[in-house]
Amino acid sequence: MSEFGILMPRYVRGMLIVRWAASEPCDPWAVLRGESDRYPAQLARHMGHRAYDVVPGSHVTLILISGRLAQFLAENEVTGWATYPVEQLPQFGDRQYSGLIISGRGGDLAPIRTVRMQDPSSREPRLRNVTFHDTPAERWDGSDIFTTTRVSAHIFLSARALELLRGARSLTGFTAMELSEFPYFTA
Repeated sequence: MSEFGILMPRYVRGMLIVRWAASEPCDPWAVLRGESDRYPAQLARHMGHRAYDVVPGSHVTLILISGRLAQFLAENEVTGWATYPVEQLPQFGDRQYSGLIISGRGGDLAPIRTVRMQDPSSREPRLRNVTFHDTPAERWDGSDIFTTTRVSAHIFLSARALELLRGARSLTGFTAMELSEFPYFTA
């Protein structure tokens, strides 16, 4: 098993995606990183209708987690995360959700090489530059869930957190994978 993993929402048809209801005067990157003195509480449905244990937002820094997922992380003493309260939407049903804060830190992502690759999102044979990065192990604070010291939407996992989340079959709406499985990182 790799030393690190990455956590990403798993987008499926009909998945609820939320947005902030008002343009509140806060830095969305500071919200994700727990460095804000204001946390936006008002949400609105952006698209979809099914709420999973991870509900992504229309901005990469807006991620909600269910009470079930928060309880799972707390019971397993997973470190490097916290939550902030948010408005509960009708699409949540009887589940409670909170905004996710990533308080754990790793080093900066170090670009190690850039290659030209076929753009998978294009029907035409179009090349684009893709930069591969080294893992953020330098200056990692040892947290189970962490992000980089610079602005990044990547949510990294320790090997322990990766193993726990992969084994949590009843939790939905996310993918936990080894960095070696993610195309833009080398392990």
